[in-house]
Amino acid sequence: MSAVALDVAAARARFSALERDLAFFDGPGGTQVPDEVIDAIASYLRDDNANVGGPYETSRRTEALITEARLAAGGFLGCSPDETVFGANMTTLNFALTRACARELSAGDEIVVTRLDHDANVSPWLELAHDAGALSWVDAVHFAPHGAIDVAAAGADVLICSPYKFFGPHMGLAFGRAELLERWRPYKVRPAPNEPAGHRFETGTMAHELLAGFVAAVDYIDSLGWEPIVAWERELGERFLEGLPSSCRLYGPPTMEGRVPTFCFNVEGLHPRDAAVRLGERGIAVWHGNYYALEVMARLGLEDGAVRAGIVHYNTAEEVDRLLEALAGL
Repeated sequence: MSAVALDVAAARARFSALERDLAFFDGPGGTQVPDEVIDAIASYLRDDNANVGGPYETSRRTEALITEARLAAGGFLGCSPDETVFGANMTTLNFALTRACARELSAGDEIVVTRLDHDANVSPWLELAHDAGALSWVDAVHFAPHGAIDVAAAGADVLICSPYKFFGPHMGLAFGRAELLERWRPYKVRPAPNEPAGHRFETGTMAHELLAGFVAAVDYIDSLGWEPIVAWERELGERFLEGLPSSCRLYGPPTMEGRVPTFCFNVEGLHPRDAAVRLGERGIAVWHGNYYALEVMARLGLEDGAVRAGIVHYNTAEEVDRLLEALAGL
């Protein structure tokens, strides 16, 4: 247990969305957002809404916001602010970056992907017109809400993630090593600036209000700290694994060693969709299907997919017990 325990009640009090009788175990598909993120988005639209490049107050404040967002992204990913790229979502960013990378690849180069990848980090490579060269291209979408990211320590050349999976708004975020971002030729309109390097891959006007929400989301995580978040999620994950009914077949590691608290399982005698619907009727939100993990589902022989329950730091022990009791009832 961490020396600094997470005050779960205090964290939950910052989410109006949690003030209902619905237990959210759907975090892997998108987490709830704290009120400060909502307020930051609304505040920008109310007080600062403008495009960049204007010689007036709201435009200058928007430019300052973009700088602040890059600083927050650099801190979150462990990289230079200039190496960050914002976009509509992770999938769109990844298609753009893979196509830019493909400009300098040649016959005989190879691509290596894993069966554990989200299909958004498989299909873009399959869509290229020729074999592609392998860089360290990391899909951190699922890990991002569960622990600190350090692109340097990971040895990543490119890393992609989704702020709406870590308590922020719907958008995408990417890191690209400066040398690559400066070398690759992006698909862009001709007047667009080339600095900072990451901006070369951002097309059109950015969703400035979402950048405000992103900054607030990173500030929220920083206010809690990763150490208590990781410790609490591990405790809840162990509670779930220890109490999982024998009627449920778990796929993946049976302990919390080397994993985050997201669980793929099926309930004996029930189609995954039916299990998820029955849980939903009991006020418990889970996912079912393949959730874009096409290769791993094929590898496991799960044509109908599976149920997915994901725990994040705002979940409680009582909610985990409620989920376990409902599973036993199925």
